[in-house]
Amino acid sequence: RDLNYYNIYRDDEVIGQAASTFYLDEYVPPDWLQYYVTAIYDGGYESGPSNAFYIVVSVDENYLNCRTELIGNYPNPFNPETTISFDIAQTFSFVTLVIYNIKGQKVKTLISDSASQLSAGQHSVTWNGTDDNNKPVSSGIYFCKLKAGDFQKVKKMVLIK
Repeated sequence: RDLNYYNIYRDDEVIGQAASTFYLDEYVPPDWLQYYVTAIYDGGYESGPSNAFYIVVSVDENYLNCRTELIGNYPNPFNPETTISFDIAQTFSFVTLVIYNIKGQKVKTLISDSASQLSAGQHSVTWNGTDDNNKPVSSGIYFCKLKAGDFQKVKKMVLIK
């Protein structure tokens, strides 16, 4: 069987996938944590877990390293859906997350500013590859744009059908 990728587990939950033997867990909660990996092969076969390792993460309560950031989507390329992750440093009254096509045309509004006051912290939204009319979009390059207060960032996504 050919190796496709690795699943990375934290406390028995998949937190990511990697095509190489390197993975950086950027959003580690303060806790006693267990990590291990499995290999995913052609046909979806998953190996048994690697040896587990444990770490203790502590946080200085006087230090908070939270910033507003569009992390991106995973998987990318994707089919049929992808999860878009982002961080919000403070509670904003107006947050939008919109998908655009390569021509710059709005395809889908995932988070609308008029209805979405998001609290500070980590957030994620799943896009299922449909437009605002719930019709499937074609394969291609799409852009995800996050706006929160004065912050704006765009990331590229690839849908392959």
